[in-house]
This record gives sequence, C-alpha cells and structure tokens, in this order.
Amino acid sequence: MVGRAASSALTDKLLDPSGVVFLYGTTPPRVGTANDAVQSVAEKLAARLREVAVDGVVVYDIQDESGRTKLVRPFAFTGTVDPRDYSRLVTAQSGHPTIVYKCVGDFDETRWLAWLTQTADAYGAGCLSIVGRPTSGVRYPLALSSAIRLAAAHPAGFTVGGVVIAERHTSSPPRPRSPDRSRSAATTFDGSSTTSTPARSRLASMSRASR
Repeated sequence: MVGRAASSALTDKLLDPSGVVFLYGTTPPRVGTANDAVQSVAEKLAARLREVAVDGVVVYDIQDESGRTKLVRPFAFTGTVDPRDYSRLVTAQSGHPTIVYKCVGDFDETRWLAWLTQTADAYGAGCLSIVGRPTSGVRYPLALSSAIRLAAAHPAGFTVGGVVIAERHTSSPPRPRSPDRSRSAATTFDGSSTTSTPARSRLASMSRASR
C-alpha cells in the first residue's frame, strides 16, 4: 500500500531527533466540492510540490470555532472534504506521505476508537496530528489527552503528535530539489505549539505504539 509505505518513511524521519523535517501544509477543498474538482485541486498541488523538496504534507482538519467569541459570524461555517480522503488523494498524486490532522470535537471514546480503526484500515494513514476543541471551559465526552493516549495505543501503531503548522518555519528559504536530498519548509511538531528551530523538527512528546 503506497500510503502506508510513505507514512512509514515519514515516521522514520519524524522519530530521528538529529534530523530536520520539511513539511508543506494544505487544507482540503470545501465539503460539497465535485469529485472532479477535488481531483483537479490535488493534481495542481502535486505539480506545485514537484517544484520544492518536502518530506511530507500536512493535511489540515478545520472545525467551527464560533464558540470562541460572542460576535456573530459574517458567514456560515463550511467544513471540508474529509482530510483522510484528501490525504490519500494527495499521496496518490504526489507520492508524498501525509500527516492527517484531526480535531477531536465531540467524539466519545467509542466513536474515537472507531474513527482510528477506520483511519488505519480504510485509509492507511500512519501519522496523526490530534488537536483539541475550539472552546475552553466546556466539558467534552473525551479529553484530548485521552484521545492521544488511545491513538498511541491503537494496534495500528500510529505516529501521534500534537500541533504542527507547516506555515511557521525557519528563516532559511526553501531549497531546490536535489538528487540526494528532498526537503523544504521546516517545522517543529510538538504537543502544544509550533516553534522555529533549525536544529531539528520532530514529533516531540509524541507516543507511538510498537509495531
């Protein structure tokens, strides 16, 4: 399976504390976008990725954050195509492994475990970035810390981390692709925030179940 093999290669780099990992971030098209249009967007992204040297692609998940403010939204919230679907398409078009973002939302433990199993079995995803809820001070069915522990202990052997934002990077410009090195747009992946550091970019404070 291309997706699983690609994820394995990215995992090796993420787990290497001496290396730097270069990631490209993208958001899936809006929910309701025609399949051929989604395909076209992925093809254009793949063409763009051929111009830079990256280790992987971060595919974001978004959630309604209207609870953060009492102000009325100027427009209705619109979700996106499932990041797992788009991640699989991006890998198929570009050959690059992906990190799938997932907002835990209002999942309880049963639904979360089902989501993890489907993610492994149906999508072949290996790297997950699990993030919390948009509103603090609200009790949710499943704590973010519990969601991360369950993902790390899942039989699929996910590589699990917190926030990763590919747009925050070092001051070094993206390097052109060379025959022996494939890297661009550095980022640090940790459990709370993304910081600029040229020394290394890895899944810090991450857990990974043994294969």
